Amino acid sequence: MANKCEICKKSKRSVSLRATDRLECDECFKAHKSTNIGSNCDDTLDSIEPSLGDIMRELRSMQEKLSEIPSIRRKLDDIQKSNVEIMSRVNQLEDGAAEKDVKMDKIEQKMHSLEIKVRAHEENCVKHDKLVNSLESKMDEQEQYSRRENLVISGLKISMSYATAAQAANGEQDNQAENITRTRLDNGKFSERDNDIMVDNIIKFAMDKLHVPLTKADIVTVHPLPKKTSNPNGQSLCIIRFANRNARLSVIQARKQLRGTNIYINEHLTPKNAHIFKLAREMRQKNRIEGCWTANCNVLVRNKDKTTWIKDRRIKPYLKYKH
Repeated sequence: MANKCEICKKSKRSVSLRATDRLECDECFKAHKSTNIGSNCDDTLDSIEPSLGDIMRELRSMQEKLSEIPSIRRKLDDIQKSNVEIMSRVNQLEDGAAEKDVKMDKIEQKMHSLEIKVRAHEENCVKHDKLVNSLESKMDEQEQYSRRENLVISGLKISMSYATAAQAANGEQDNQAENITRTRLDNGKFSERDNDIMVDNIIKFAMDKLHVPLTKADIVTVHPLPKKTSNPNGQSLCIIRFANRNARLSVIQARKQLRGTNIYINEHLTPKNAHIFKLAREMRQKNRIEGCWTANCNVLVRNKDKTTWIKDRRIKPYLKYKH
C-alpha cells in the first residue's frame, strides 16, 4: 500500500516516516537532506569568518611582537654584559674589602701591641714618678736637715770694718757700709777676714737688739746672699750657721723684740718648704686659717677650730687651693 508524500504530494511505495516526523519519499528525503547540509555549511562559514578576523589580528599582533624579539635580545645581551661587568666589579670590591680586612686586622694587632706597650710605659712612668717623688722628698729632707742649724736675717745693715762700724752714726754711713759689703760680695771678693767682720756684726746685733749674748764659738759662719737672691724689697739677706742649737734657739726666741722694725729672722727653709710656708701665709691673709709659723724647719698651721697641724716637708691637700 502506497503512502502519500507530504513533500511532493505523491503516493509512492518509498514513502515512510522520517526523522523530521514527516512522511517523505526517498527522493524528497534525499533532496531535503542535501539542502540542510548546504545551509548548515553556510551557517558554519558565517560563524567562522568573524573568528578568522580575530585570528588574523592576533597573528599580526604576534608578528609585530615577534619583530621586537631581536631588539629584546640585544637588550638582554646588553643587560647580561652589564651584569658581567657588575659581577666583576663586585668581585674586585670583595677582594679589595678582604685585603682591607686583612690590613685592618694587622693594624688592630699593632694597636693592641702598642696599647700594651703604652700601658707598660705608663706603669713605668707611675713607678718612676713615685720613685722621683720619693727621692725628691728624701733629698729635700736631707737638705732641710742640713739647714736646721741656720737662720736667715733680712734687713740687717752690715759694716765691713770695725772703723766703719764705729763711725756709723747716721743712715748715710750705714748705707755706704752696706753698699761696700754688696760690692765686694758681688765681685766675689768676700774673704775670710770679711766673714770674721760679719760674725762680729751679728754678735753686736744680737747683744744690742736681741739681748742675747753670743760668742764667736756659737757661730760657724755668716754668708751674705748676692743681690739677685736678696729680698725683692731691696733688703739685705744673710745666712747664719750656728755651732750649737741652743744659741740658735735663743735667737729664735728673742726675735719677738724686732717687731716694728724692718729686720726679720726666719728659719732657713728649702725652696719647697719656703713655698709651702708662703702658701700658708697667703691662706692666713685670706682668713682661711687661724695662723701659721715654723718650728725646727717644720711648717705648722693652726686651723679655725684651734687644731694645730704639722706640715712635715710634704705638700698636704689643705695647702693646695685656688686663688
